[in-house]
Amino acid sequence: MAEPYFHAKQVLFKYPHPKSQAVAYLETLPGRVPLFTKDMNVYLASGLVSFADTLERIRQADHRFYEVIPPNVPVKLFLDIDKSGVLTEEEGATYAMFEHEVSELIRTVLAEECDYVLTSAPKPMVLSATTKAKFSRHLVYPIVFSSMASVGVFVGLLRHKLEVSGNEMAQYIDGGVYTKWRLFRVLGSHKKDKQNALERVTDLELSPREAFYKSLVSHVRFDDECVKHDGALSALHRVYSVVDKEVACAYPGRRRASSIISIADIPPEMRDGVAKLDAYVAERKYKDYTITGVVFKRFRDIPYREYTLTPGLPCPNNGMRAHRSNKSYVTANLKFFHLYTRCADSECPKDSMTMPEDVTRFFFIPRPEEEDDEVISPPSYINKRRRLESKPKDA
Repeated sequence: MAEPYFHAKQVLFKYPHPKSQAVAYLETLPGRVPLFTKDMNVYLASGLVSFADTLERIRQADHRFYEVIPPNVPVKLFLDIDKSGVLTEEEGATYAMFEHEVSELIRTVLAEECDYVLTSAPKPMVLSATTKAKFSRHLVYPIVFSSMASVGVFVGLLRHKLEVSGNEMAQYIDGGVYTKWRLFRVLGSHKKDKQNALERVTDLELSPREAFYKSLVSHVRFDDECVKHDGALSALHRVYSVVDKEVACAYPGRRRASSIISIADIPPEMRDGVAKLDAYVAERKYKDYTITGVVFKRFRDIPYREYTLTPGLPCPNNGMRAHRSNKSYVTANLKFFHLYTRCADSECPKDSMTMPEDVTRFFFIPRPEEEDDEVISPPSYINKRRRLESKPKDA
């Protein structure tokens, strides 16, 4: 009897709510069946072999598939590296060294933090989605963690250690891709309205089908040879060794260090300024947009006020058009009092889309009785007393 994981028949789910339909269907099955999606409009439950057969039959223009990664399933260690623009020759040489350094660091951290010993540095399968506007690499390692969340914590520690060592390439590791129900583009597929397919940089000796099996993130393999033999496909998900000891999150990781806080945690002397800032963002600066969410966050002891805008703002990385993700963030740093915007699209850099705007005026109250225009100090959590520039006195 054919094993469903590899030979289950294909079942398509379309409008309305295709993802919900697919998840409900999978819950009725006795074992796991892989899930894929095309443009997030159609979901496809299919055995791996059946899906590989489909990829070989359809034309390249229709290759727009993503692997759907459910929560709490074993996941390979992978890195998503994005940088705006094309690498210069010098940057290319630096990046080549960076890949080697990351592999060595992975081996070290696994031994020190996870009691997981490798005899040599792991070699990733390197995939590329580079365009003229962006350098993009996906590194998929033959190391399996118990869940996507565990991978995210481990990558956060890797990035922190690289930053501490002064490695400038660390900033291009995207730490925001380790989320529930993440989509990972299938090898050979491209995004809608774009022509750059995800291509392999390494493992060129493998056939297209072998490379497809090896590139999968949540459908894992545990040795280097099993992928070469269709008759041994069951080895793709046979668990021989999983990194089961999680990294303690004791480093200033970007996602884990952020936490939602309530308005009660904002010092009383700041609340009036926050109210003025809210009115400014909603009624003046972004009055043509709908604010669908407003939260307080704390990251590395710095409080932030964050607004979610829909539709998204024109993005400089998308020809000054809003992304299909249709969402942008406006963030106010309440320690240094500047306001900036960033794009919610995963393909964009995480830096600001615009020049930061000084919003000190909402939080500093001039003292009219003071001749030198001294201002009241900002909240007590700011270490240094800040002053506004004194206005020039009349002659």
